[in-house]
Amino acid sequence: MTRILHAEDTRSIRSLLVKAFQVQFGDKVAVLSAANGTVAYAAWKHALTYGNKDDRYRLVITDLEMPPGGSGTDLVEKIRGHEAEAGIQPVSIIMFSSASPSQEWLTSNNVTWVPKPHFNDLVQAVRDKLGDL
Repeated sequence: MTRILHAEDTRSIRSLLVKAFQVQFGDKVAVLSAANGTVAYAAWKHALTYGNKDDRYRLVITDLEMPPGGSGTDLVEKIRGHEAEAGIQPVSIIMFSSASPSQEWLTSNNVTWVPKPHFNDLVQAVRDKLGDL
């Protein structure tokens, strides 16, 4: 089973994404939704530190603006910093947000941006990142 971590402060969008992924991917994916970047980073780091390889997240999907408790840019920068420090392979990250950071930031952090509310585009981006599930 492929694990996906989702950071989003809007409860209805968290629920919608989980339901959409259940329909699209069935039991091939498990989605953990966090209400902000701080909670998402803690979950990501916990899986990396204490889980086996199968417990790690293969994909992170994050909103950009998540007050309070850590923005999407904070989350991405913490993850990328930890990966660089630990010398581990970068996780795939999609920013699903109506607002977009600069193209320079997206490129330098290896992040794909998908504009809300285009769920079909998000599903396609997930397929592109994860391949055949």
